[in-house]
Amino acid sequence: MVLSRHSFYEYKEGSLPSGPPTHIGYCAKDLQSAQKLFFWFALAKTFVQASYPLCFDADNMWEPIIPETLKKSAFQMSIAIGYAENECVETTFPANNPIKGVPEVLINNPLTPLSKESFWAKTLKVYCSDAPVAVKNLIRSVDDVFREWASLIHQNGEMFVSDKQYLLGNDPLPLGSGLLQIRDYAREAGDDNLLAGYGTIQANLKLLKAEFSEMLLAENAVNYFGVEKKKQPASVGIDVSVTVPVLA
Repeated sequence: MVLSRHSFYEYKEGSLPSGPPTHIGYCAKDLQSAQKLFFWFALAKTFVQASYPLCFDADNMWEPIIPETLKKSAFQMSIAIGYAENECVETTFPANNPIKGVPEVLINNPLTPLSKESFWAKTLKVYCSDAPVAVKNLIRSVDDVFREWASLIHQNGEMFVSDKQYLLGNDPLPLGSGLLQIRDYAREAGDDNLLAGYGTIQANLKLLKAEFSEMLLAENAVNYFGVEKKKQPASVGIDVSVTVPVLA
């Protein structure tokens, strides 16, 4: 997740890739660090969709004070938003490219449900097992797209997409492809099932962001713009670039 810019307006550029960013990175290695990473990502992406007081446009985002009774559902919503709106891919950088002697580098997709060893499967999925309905609906719609993708791979074997920044050469898309890769394939191939599934993800994502925004803004909930700003601890990682872990 790229967080090199940290004002409300500039936070619209935030992203959640699977590999290291071009600048300093923040890597989630366990549930606790993932809660922090996904919360900031969801906060930024939700304020892109939902309105907020324009007088805060040039201000830096600050850490909210979340009531204890809302913390788990807030983090569950954040994780689901990140699960549905990320730029994680699976790709390989071949050996000796671009410099002779450089070893092959495999970038795995930490947010695929199709690997039992992924960060999603081992750390995040179980945390969301008792989540609110809107969270479960969004997660289910993402799972459905991955399930359809796995079925296509098993039925057809190699699946290709035209030249993309995340590909070197003409290698087929792997089973562990991210939503970005699956979406690109669906658009090029005109796959109605995948496209419909992706549309369902977007609809459920919009609904969950609206619910998350309501929690953030309500006076009887987080009341993000209605309380005194909490002093920002150095460990929160607002002014850094953030990425989810690359799992071997």
